[in-house]
Amino acid sequence: RVHVIVISLRRRQDRRTWMQDSCLRAFAEPLDDVEVTYEVLDAVDGTVDQRCVPQAGWQLDSDGLDAVRRRMRELGYSPVPEKELARFYGRPCVPAEAACWYSHSAAWEIAAKRTDLTIILEDDCVSSPILLPRLDMYRARWRGVVQAVAVAPPRGWDILFLGRTALGPDGPPSGDGLLVPGFSSCLHAYVLSPAGAEKLARLSRQGWPGFPADDAVPALFARHMRDDVASWAASSGVVLRPLAFTEDLVFQLESLTSDEVLWYGCLWRSDIDCDQPRWKDVMAQPGLWQVILRAAGSEGWCICHAWRDAARSELGWRYAWLRLASDDLLRWRGSWRDTVVGESGEMALKRRKVARSERVTNGLRSADVMLKTARTLSRIPCQSRSFAHFECQSLPCILENGLQEFLRDPKDVKSWKWTGLEKDFQTVEMTCHLQADNLDGKSSTVRMTVGDFGWYSRTQTEEDPLYLFEPSVPQRLKAQFNTPQAFAGDLVPDVIALFPEFSMASEREWLLAGPPGSGSRFHVDPHGTAAWNILLQGRKIWALWPPGDPPAGVPVREEIGLHDVPQAPSALEWFLRGGGEEKDLYMAEQRVGDIIFVPPGWWHCVLNMGDDGMTVAYTSNVITASNVLHAAEVLRVYDAPAAAALMEVFRRRHQESDSE
Repeated sequence: RVHVIVISLRRRQDRRTWMQDSCLRAFAEPLDDVEVTYEVLDAVDGTVDQRCVPQAGWQLDSDGLDAVRRRMRELGYSPVPEKELARFYGRPCVPAEAACWYSHSAAWEIAAKRTDLTIILEDDCVSSPILLPRLDMYRARWRGVVQAVAVAPPRGWDILFLGRTALGPDGPPSGDGLLVPGFSSCLHAYVLSPAGAEKLARLSRQGWPGFPADDAVPALFARHMRDDVASWAASSGVVLRPLAFTEDLVFQLESLTSDEVLWYGCLWRSDIDCDQPRWKDVMAQPGLWQVILRAAGSEGWCICHAWRDAARSELGWRYAWLRLASDDLLRWRGSWRDTVVGESGEMALKRRKVARSERVTNGLRSADVMLKTARTLSRIPCQSRSFAHFECQSLPCILENGLQEFLRDPKDVKSWKWTGLEKDFQTVEMTCHLQADNLDGKSSTVRMTVGDFGWYSRTQTEEDPLYLFEPSVPQRLKAQFNTPQAFAGDLVPDVIALFPEFSMASEREWLLAGPPGSGSRFHVDPHGTAAWNILLQGRKIWALWPPGDPPAGVPVREEIGLHDVPQAPSALEWFLRGGGEEKDLYMAEQRVGDIIFVPPGWWHCVLNMGDDGMTVAYTSNVITASNVLHAAEVLRVYDAPAAAALMEVFRRRHQESDSE
């Protein structure tokens, strides 16, 4: 017969769920020739139990640490790095270590009242040194552990280690897979015989000695490297007879070092060890997320320091969704965390108080400050003949009062406000860009319904909000506008008619919408095209840089006809850095009705200020007589038929103009 005790903090439901699903469920069905019973023992909580107080006397100074190292050499123990030794002995004994002693003491008392073998497990242990894809595989290994314990020698030992950190020299292995261990620490998994349980129960009644159980128990069967612990052990009147398996059967999660398991273990660390990975490192482990979420469900967000930091970061949960989503359709539930774990959106809204990210607020403020001192674009009336000067000189500018030319009926402006778009296209799926999430080659776009994007925009609090960037502008909207006269000479529609395979047939115009802080990072428009952008709602701030080398801090990976900048900072990040001191930089404030003209080759990034809640705009790439030769030169490199079609359209237009 074997009895299993799992020591688990009540407040750590994540760990408790893990042990129930990966371990204890293994014993729901009977094992051959082994009767197994089990229980979960509520661990003592060092944060509330008044017995658990720091013990400054445990801390050694540099001379004391040197003495420990010398004694370890004398005893033939494995060397421990200086930093690691100081982590254990160069600090006070903390309340969590006192709680650990009292928790194990309670388990010893339970075991002492039984006549069978007792397996004592901490709730951060695992039956495999590698990350397994299914919980039933962990359970199968736990059944094997119990069967191995059941065939251990019935007498002659008090404690049998299922896993350990071996420091002292071991005795030779016996033929049954066991050995007599030297000094070994870690009490995450061990077995007590009835005699061993009685000895440790008697020891527990003496009270906490003021140092960790991981040091106290091994001192009862091997010489401790600290004289104070060795003296305590000699005066305790308890001597243990140890055994250990030649190969560990159970592992402490935080001690594992292989690939994803390293991070897996870090997530489950105790409050004793605060050396946690950064949450962004944690988020980079997709297998980790899958196992944790599957094992701990919606409670998996409150595990350790690193995990709690990740859980409090919406960007972290966004990373998780991007890595775990089976398709690119994002069904918003009120927050990224709730979207990942599937919580009701209504409950999410009741629980969360929506507040704009402080970084977004600072970024918007920084953009306004930079605008006051920057060189700004010239403003001209939309129908001004002087636009030809800017177009021929390849200079950006702002065309004012563009709504008069853009909308066929001024009343249609309501349809272009976000409230109108959300009402008319509630269930229509559109493309949204992720400014900061180009992860492992995964697409930087997702699909959302317009209704979900509206809900997202009202409830998100992140630093790099999604930006709706839809290339398929609804026909209902296209029927409401005209191309402004300044760009009526666009050759692209005729090129598409002549050569339908031209890539710009599907990506030449966009409907844009986003909350404050969203926008476009620095980029150059493709195919040698120019662009115009009209603002329908809100306010934007633009930063523009002449053709050639990009602004400082904007890395470039050039592809044929493109400047792809996947590592460029988001627009918000760029403005936060105050990167507007370069003498060649232009800036512009775009207000409702303004049309920004961006000539070919100009670098530009755009930040949505959201003074009206949302920012809505329409943009189109164009090729006119002023940039046709440049565009044809670019196209010839990678799309010769499109270049030929472009020049043919230009020739026909030129002939028509001459005939007139």
